[in-house]
Amino acid sequence: MIPRLVKVKRSSYIFFLVILFLSISCVENNEKEQDIEAKPAIFRNAFIDGYTTYIDEKPSEFHCIEIGKIILQTGKVVCRSPFGVYDPVPIKHHIPPGKYPCLLSFVEIKEKDWIDKRIAFSKIQIRDKPPVKWVPTFGYPVDGATGSFMDLKTAYYLDRMSIDENWKFTEKISEELEKNYRSSYMWAIVPLNDGNIISFTTGWGDGYYDTYVGLDKNSDISEILTDFYMFPWKESWL
Repeated sequence: MIPRLVKVKRSSYIFFLVILFLSISCVENNEKEQDIEAKPAIFRNAFIDGYTTYIDEKPSEFHCIEIGKIILQTGKVVCRSPFGVYDPVPIKHHIPPGKYPCLLSFVEIKEKDWIDKRIAFSKIQIRDKPPVKWVPTFGYPVDGATGSFMDLKTAYYLDRMSIDENWKFTEKISEELEKNYRSSYMWAIVPLNDGNIISFTTGWGDGYYDTYVGLDKNSDISEILTDFYMFPWKESWL
């Protein structure tokens, strides 16, 4: 009887280990699937007119507008504040030079007596193919509540301006932003040299905002997107 009992215990132990291994594998796979499927969801849904969710427990509706096309002379994209002087650093992913649509996702947050409108995401549409994966590139600080997209060549030209030239150009951007004021958010397209700068207000204002590259099923760049943290997707996984 004793050998039989030992055999049963050993079999039970092995069975337990198999079940434990399968359980851990399922959890890891679910976490990976959640990581892949959930993170892009809000990035995609936010550009669908009428998509509704909640921000700070308030009903909020997303809308999308195409504001124009960015001119990329080198295909190296710089994401940064258009104000001030920086050492321009492009994202590491290179795209073919050309003109690409720029889109903004703004969210209408329903307050008690009014509706607040803020830009939640900005993106450059490279291809029509939907992203299946998002790769974080880098973030950039915003002081002046405004972010932008520009080509590396344009960024170099901007940063080589004299102090007076830079100040005048900053005023030019501010004037163009005011022309496109839309109840709590603004945007502007300002030509510079043989390129342009696409500027837009950033969510609630100043902060540090991350940019992501969306890759399609062939690992080609589909979109370049900056998140202004209007929606806490990292906490909710939506």
